[in-house]
Amino acid sequence: MWTFAAVLLLPPPLAFALIVSTYLHSWLRLNRVRAYRLVFTTATVVLGSAAAALVLQALSPDGYPGFPSGPLGLIVLVLAGLAYWFVNYGLVIGAVLLSSPETTARQMVGRLNDHFVGLGSLGLGAATTVVLLHQPWAIPILLAPLLGLHQGLLAGQFQTAARTDAKTGLVNAVFWHEMAGKELERATSTNSALSVLYVDLDHFKPINDTHGHDAGDQVLQEVAAELQRATRADDIVGRLGGEEFAVLLPSTNPSDAAEIAERVRRRIASLCITVPGKNGQSAVIDNLTCSVGVATFPDAADTLQLLVKAADKAQYAAKDAGRNQVVVAPIAAPPHPAASPGGPGTVGRRQGRPGVHCDCGVDEHHCHGVARRGNTGPEEGQPNRAESLSSSADSLRAEADVRADIGNLSSPDPG
Repeated sequence: MWTFAAVLLLPPPLAFALIVSTYLHSWLRLNRVRAYRLVFTTATVVLGSAAAALVLQALSPDGYPGFPSGPLGLIVLVLAGLAYWFVNYGLVIGAVLLSSPETTARQMVGRLNDHFVGLGSLGLGAATTVVLLHQPWAIPILLAPLLGLHQGLLAGQFQTAARTDAKTGLVNAVFWHEMAGKELERATSTNSALSVLYVDLDHFKPINDTHGHDAGDQVLQEVAAELQRATRADDIVGRLGGEEFAVLLPSTNPSDAAEIAERVRRRIASLCITVPGKNGQSAVIDNLTCSVGVATFPDAADTLQLLVKAADKAQYAAKDAGRNQVVVAPIAAPPHPAASPGGPGTVGRRQGRPGVHCDCGVDEHHCHGVARRGNTGPEEGQPNRAESLSSSADSLRAEADVRADIGNLSSPDPG
């Protein structure tokens, strides 16, 4: 907004100097981006301003700086604003295509609301220019809504920054847990499933030690992008910290969650990432793997705390089993002991309930596939273990009743 007003009111050298000093001051105060990004952003604004200045100079050579009045002035303002916007936006799209050729057209276009905000800021810049040229004493009246709008936009940006992991662009751990709590409430009210994936990169520390932390950051960014591509639009992918990620899968049953987890595992294993080395030469990382734990509400747990704990335990079980695999958390035991015979079981199998087995068709000693829940009932001709234990419990209760009766006969009633 202010930069476009400067282009309309000031000679180009002064307008460009104002733009550079504004962005430099913002960078020194916040220091949120790398220097090359600051240079690129400032350059796009300067070039967009130069395009607007060329339009103003061509259509109104005698009135620039400034613009003519009447319908011609409106046309000049609109064309100058469009030139500013298209050059700036075109340079950004070009940079995105060069750095990430796999970016889709929808991702390049971005959100429509962001474009409306950009065009609206140009309109406010033009309005500010009109007031300064014709009624400068009315500027305080215009500044109040402008500052209010500016603060509103900044509040939205700060809110987004507070929810976003700066290194990967994913949601951070705090916001992920907040969204997970809301999704769990929705799943409870609608009696639907909700699954959680815990994804942890295997042997990540040697990457930092061998190639440096910049290479490690690039690997994390590539993994984050791959996680978003491997999941659905409604899924919520977050970074919990370090090399650990979490994926929230609304309305997803255990078998579907296991398939998504396996897809994530395969895609991360297929990554080939070129990173800068410590000695200045690039290196290729193509042996990246991950261990994934899967837990589903209400099978594995009925609260968010227990659900994420079950996913975390399943992920550690995948690590202990040799890494580069998916483990599904077992079905939680009901509170009634008669309905859940046996001890507390291990991840992957629980006695007396549908267990977990691998159905990928590969020998289990070489399997890096998905552990899926299967119905492992009793074999033909063999008694059901739950029924046998229930009969044993009935016998013990009957024996206890007999002993109680004998005690009553031998001990007189105190009353």
